[in-house]
Amino acid sequence: KKNLIYLEKYLSERETYFVNNIQNLDNNSDYIAKLTEFGVNQENISSIGLDDKNFSIKFRNDKEITITPYELSRIFSKNTLSEKRTVFLPTVSSLENFKNYSQINQENFLNGFITYSEGMIINIDKENKKINIIQSKPTEWVFFKDINFIDWRINFKGKIKETPKLDQNQRFNENGLTGCVNFYNSYFENTFLNAEGGGCEDSINIVSSNGLIDSIKVKNAYADAVDFDFSNLKIKKVIINNAGNDCLDVSSGKYEVASSILKICEDKAISVGEKSVFQINNANIDTAAIGISAKDFSTVILNNGNMLNVKVCVESAQKKQEFGGGLAILKKNICKGNYTVDNFSIIERDS
Repeated sequence: KKNLIYLEKYLSERETYFVNNIQNLDNNSDYIAKLTEFGVNQENISSIGLDDKNFSIKFRNDKEITITPYELSRIFSKNTLSEKRTVFLPTVSSLENFKNYSQINQENFLNGFITYSEGMIINIDKENKKINIIQSKPTEWVFFKDINFIDWRINFKGKIKETPKLDQNQRFNENGLTGCVNFYNSYFENTFLNAEGGGCEDSINIVSSNGLIDSIKVKNAYADAVDFDFSNLKIKKVIINNAGNDCLDVSSGKYEVASSILKICEDKAISVGEKSVFQINNANIDTAAIGISAKDFSTVILNNGNMLNVKVCVESAQKKQEFGGGLAILKKNICKGNYTVDNFSIIERDS
């Protein structure tokens, strides 16, 4: 158990190092040595190249294969390929060879940057602190970096995909972004986020950010509606209606939600993973495969829950080998579905 906790801490720190020090990747030998020491079964990719409409990837053992855009998107967003943990560990030279295959635009904004794909329409009303974002294609994206959003309202109108959901190639973003609207190293205060439609893996993706968001509203998300990573966030209200995968997916951070209304979540209404602490005061869930999932050294505290049309009310489990079990603490939860827990995890129920 001590070794597993140490390894989980090491991998978490390595992930943060990767995000914050992208120019210092010449030597991954220390990281790979730790993987070997602790017996972690992981495939390591050294380089990625474009191969017609697919991608060629080369592993550190010199093996080469061709994968689809969707498979590459899963590597970037979930570190998974063919149900095996797979991580992109580039050197600086390989990053230089990893070309940007789409036209992008960048401009300065509030001491930070806005980067967006060609075709995305960005209208900024500085006087009223409002940003309207409109897609012309379902996979177009915008990336906000190093910006303080104080009293801002951001509205995203996505293009609805005409292809069936089983055709998942368009979920991929060749710039490594999983969201239609992406925030990195941003601060929120009295901020309102609204999104509808779009064909990205996440409608809204927030990474390495902190602050207080007044409300998040998402309708008709192609896959995940909202995804948080490596952040410390408080949200007063989350309202999501119709997500093709998870309604709210969080990892590697600390999160607090005052109230939520989550309807029609095809997979999980709330998914909490990778050593997160997640507290929600009022969770109203209607129609989901799983109401709340606590995974991989994460803790979920539910003060008041009301779940309808849910197969599994709460699950607590270890899903990734480099982590451990989950902990779900339920103060009050009204739900007629099942509760599932594995040998490494705990569900505490007051009622």
